[in-house]
Amino acid sequence: MEKITVDELLKKVGSKYGLISLVVKRAREMLNDSEKTIKAGEIINKIFEEIVQDKITIKQEEVDESKQKESEEDKEDVRRVSRREKD
Repeated sequence: MEKITVDELLKKVGSKYGLISLVVKRAREMLNDSEKTIKAGEIINKIFEEIVQDKITIKQEEVDESKQKESEEDKEDVRRVSRREKD
């Protein structure tokens, strides 16, 4: 399979926080179900392939939560920048 870009993954999931949440949940599932040792890089690549192929998706309520969290963090970043400019 070709190299998967972050942009491709974000188009499928919707936000960086949603992507992280989905990857972590799927990685835990894979590790718990596996009887053999799996390299972290192999797990991540497999999960990325599953996302691009629509084999796994994020639930709508998780998308909403991740977008809200992303919005809150963006606002906090703006506040930090504003404080620096005032100093």
